[in-house]
Amino acid sequence: MNKYNLILEKQLKKISLSKQELNSLKSISDKLILELKKNNLNAFIGGSFAKETIIKKKGKQDIDIFVVFKNEKKINQLGLILEVE
Repeated sequence: MNKYNLILEKQLKKISLSKQELNSLKSISDKLILELKKNNLNAFIGGSFAKETIIKKKGKQDIDIFVVFKNEKKINQLGLILEVE
């Protein structure tokens, strides 16, 4: 392996999430998607997490979850589902 590939490999290790981190994010997102689907809302994961190009961020990690609405009533329903007590 040439020195450039070694440098790239080292940097990728710095910015890549571990298997444990990826599994944790997947578990959280799967639970939210399931809850949305139980309430008849069409939801899916998009962005870098879906494309498996997600990188580490300092502090908090984010996942793009998209919800497709048929009408305004469904939009209001999402607000009730996500309401935090």
